[in-house]
Amino acid sequence: MFLTFYGKERIDHHVKEHLHESPLSITFPLIILSVGAALAGLLQVPHIFFGGTHILTDYFRPIFESGENSIKSWGIVKEPHDISTSLEVTLVIISVGVAAIGIALSYFLFQVKKTVPTTDDKILGFSKILYNKYYIDEIYEMSIIKPLIRLSEWLARAFDKIVIDGFVVGIGKVFLFLSSIFRKIQTGFVGDYAFSIVIGAIIILLYLTLNGA
Repeated sequence: MFLTFYGKERIDHHVKEHLHESPLSITFPLIILSVGAALAGLLQVPHIFFGGTHILTDYFRPIFESGENSIKSWGIVKEPHDISTSLEVTLVIISVGVAAIGIALSYFLFQVKKTVPTTDDKILGFSKILYNKYYIDEIYEMSIIKPLIRLSEWLARAFDKIVIDGFVVGIGKVFLFLSSIFRKIQTGFVGDYAFSIVIGAIIILLYLTLNGA
């Protein structure tokens, strides 16, 4: 926030010349979203603040009641209960405290000390973790993307070349083998064909004789 609204402008003047306000088709949805972001919390306010509001609880009550009945039937708890006041206060203090510490720390670093890193390699410590988005992308790449790539490469080498190519090439080799056998029969000589006819006739006569025809 401090870098955005109070920081030094770092855009090139050529880029600045082409800057323009967003059209109404973009601005109007952003206004609706900003109003919702500012007021959505009022739909469910803890009862420690002026009795609180329970609009969301009332809206989702049929779902909650169904879940409570399932929990009781499964024997997980005897009776579901609401969050205690002390826990609500504790959570409020923690959330406000973390926000206040973050605002104070950013004000001290970016407004008082003016420690704005000029290059990525100068970002150190916890700031580097935040800058790299908790290394979620790196973890996702190492745990999911690269293993899937290695698996696909293995399948391409082993399964595709051995199974798929072996099946396709194997069919071709079978027909080549059969053709090499039948090629010896089809010699192109009339005498060989006459001999084949005689052999065939003898086989047919033997078959008919043995079967009592």
